[in-house]
Amino acid sequence: MAEQETRDNGQGGINRRRFVTGALAATAGAAAGPLWGAEGARAAAPALLKSSVTGRNVAIFGAGMGGLSTAHELAERGFQVTVYERKVLGGKSRSIPVPGTATGGRKDLPGEHGFRFFPGFYQNLPDTMSRIPFGSGTVRDNLVAASLTAIAYRKKFLRVPIPSELSNGLTPEVIQDFLRSAIIAGTTIPLTQINFFLSKMITFITSGPRRKLGQWENMSFSDFTKSDIMSVEYRELLTRMFTASLVAAQPDRANTRTIAMMFEALLYSGLGLGPYGPPDQVLNGPSNDVWINPWIDYLTGLGVQFKVGWSATGFDHSGGRITGARVTDPTGAAGHRHRRPLRGRDADRAGHAAPVVLHEVRRPSWPA
Repeated sequence: MAEQETRDNGQGGINRRRFVTGALAATAGAAAGPLWGAEGARAAAPALLKSSVTGRNVAIFGAGMGGLSTAHELAERGFQVTVYERKVLGGKSRSIPVPGTATGGRKDLPGEHGFRFFPGFYQNLPDTMSRIPFGSGTVRDNLVAASLTAIAYRKKFLRVPIPSELSNGLTPEVIQDFLRSAIIAGTTIPLTQINFFLSKMITFITSGPRRKLGQWENMSFSDFTKSDIMSVEYRELLTRMFTASLVAAQPDRANTRTIAMMFEALLYSGLGLGPYGPPDQVLNGPSNDVWINPWIDYLTGLGVQFKVGWSATGFDHSGGRITGARVTDPTGAAGHRHRRPLRGRDADRAGHAAPVVLHEVRRPSWPA
């Protein structure tokens, strides 16, 4: 199999007429279960590092997904972590109460920043959730498979198919026929345009890594799907659905490799192939109640300190490294924090080649 992949990739990818179930089954066998299921490996990792980093101090700016995740990984490894957040813990992942919706002495109804969609190809987030205690289990237990996936479009109710029935005799042609039938049933996109879009997706799936990295990495998804010459419905339901709608990325800026890999992973998770969970998962309650608040409680128990209302006003640096950060407290009074950077082996083990002051960087929202 390895020799065949090497030979095929050198010629532009696996032969599209020989893309059979066995190739995908090998992928599934290589990772028999989701990464969040590896209890032993997950529990052992922090213990390997804890003794060598105890006493190290880390400041994290921003308590959204990135900041909380960073605090989680470092705190479990023995770092002393302080998280500075200007507004509220949880960022856009938190529930936001809707003013005036409370009745009968209850709290305002919880709103969410967007639909809470946890696709099966997410690996890191379910792993993190599986390490947050919740009742007799973990927060990961609050993710449940959706029974229906649909899109509201121009007063239409479009059901999104989950191709679980394709697990036998899988070929590019079978996949294309199934998806074509599903799109035709729910939309008025011209058949020729549907065929073109699906042919492009199959071309990507059956391409080797050289082409994906060398060509598709440098082409926008909009150019890849030729959306500028297609119908409005094609652009909105096919090109934009996989970019702006799902991951808040612009189709003319997001590269093809990133977006098409997501399409590929969604397909595989629907087929039960690879180290994926159910293709569409949702939380069984408001995000604050079943995820964010238990997470903050767990991190607090690990010794993480949260300073809400504090703002970073600047960073100090020396020799190409950040050495400290300037902050203001909730009253606007200035404060100053200096930290020396991690060096040598400790820096490598922490997964960050210095500095000890970490600044949350905004990145595209996938993969989590």
